[in-house]
Parts: sequence; structure tokens; C-alpha cells
Amino acid sequence: MTKQLLAIHWKAARWGLLPWVVAAFGIPLLLVGRLKTDGMVQSAELWQQMIPMSPLFPLLAVVAGATVAITAWSWDHRQGHVYALALPIPRWRYAWTKFLAGLTLSAIPAVALGVGGLVAASMVDLPDLVQAYPGALAFRFYLATLAAYGVMFALAAGTMRTAVTVLTVSLATAFLGDSVVEFAAQVVPALEGVRLSDVFLDVASQPASPFRVLTGNWLLFDV
Repeated sequence: MTKQLLAIHWKAARWGLLPWVVAAFGIPLLLVGRLKTDGMVQSAELWQQMIPMSPLFPLLAVVAGATVAITAWSWDHRQGHVYALALPIPRWRYAWTKFLAGLTLSAIPAVALGVGGLVAASMVDLPDLVQAYPGALAFRFYLATLAAYGVMFALAAGTMRTAVTVLTVSLATAFLGDSVVEFAAQVVPALEGVRLSDVFLDVASQPASPFRVLTGNWLLFDV
């Protein structure tokens, strides 16, 4: 049954996952392409290019994990869960097997990032004491993907609308939350100085938070 569910999930997820796999492979190459590679890269130039692009990695991990999670249940919702209910196994075992299949698919963007990081590292002459960490970055990316996948998998098991709504609101808050609060502060003075991004970082940085992996160092090159 595991192979069958993995095959079904792959058919549902492959085209939605493809852009994020390409992006995971291409972002490290884009980073190196913005550097002057006709000699040794200066540390200041390297950090100047990496820091603005580093938030793309956790954002990409969240979107990739959500894509795998939503497509995990798309076939069941279209069929009215008839197939799952007809199987002579407990419902929890069916969900667990489906969840494990998603863990496998979630590794594809991380592998693409690792390969892209290796290729990018081979294209640049790094300064002394600076090293490339494509493997560590790819592993962190996979953990971040799993964090998003776990949450969205549980939501998508209920209704697809709920999962899509939560994802849309979350991304909108991440991109526009500070601007909305800043505008609202003109009407409600108590909101002045409040930044939703800082609130999220404080919550995510807690030791017990499953989203802690989204914070911290996301640099391909570091000392």
C-alpha cells in the first residue's frame, strides 16, 4: 500500500512541486551569478549579496512543504474519501502511511538545494576562513519543509479550503503584516511600533517551537 500511495501522491504533487524544485536548485546559482567570479570574492561583497537573499530559503521551504501537504489529500477529497474508507485497515494507519509518503516527496526540493549549493560552491573562489555549507543548508531546508508539511497536512486532512486559507493568510501576513499594522497605527495609536514580523520571530525562536528552524542562519557561505 505504501508504494501505491506514494505513486498517487507523486502524480498529484509533481507539477505543483516542480517550480519549487527548480527554484531550490537555482537560487544558489543566482547568488553566485551576482558575484564577481573573475577572482577571489571579497567577504564584504559575499555577505552583501547573501543576506538579502537568505529569507528566500525558509519561504521556499514553507511553500514546498505546503504544496506536498495539500496534494497529499487532493485525490481523497475529489473521491469523497471512498478509497480510504473501503480499505480494510484502520484510518490512522492509512493517514500515517500517506504522511510517510509525503516525507519522502518533501526531500526532493532539499536534495535539489544541496546539489545547487554544491554546483554554486564550485564556481566561486572563497576568501580564507569562509566555507560553503550546501549539505547543512539542505538539511535545514528539509527540516523547515517538514515543519510546514506537518501543519498543513493536518489542516488539509479536514478541508482543502481551510488549508489554502491558512496558507494564504500566513503568507499575506508575512509579506504585508507590518505595512497593515503601520497603516492601522494611524487610527489606533496603541499599535504604533508593533511589528508582526518581530512577534513571529519571538514566538518562533522559543526553544519548544517547531518553527524555530525557520529562523537563524540561512547562509550558504559562512565562516
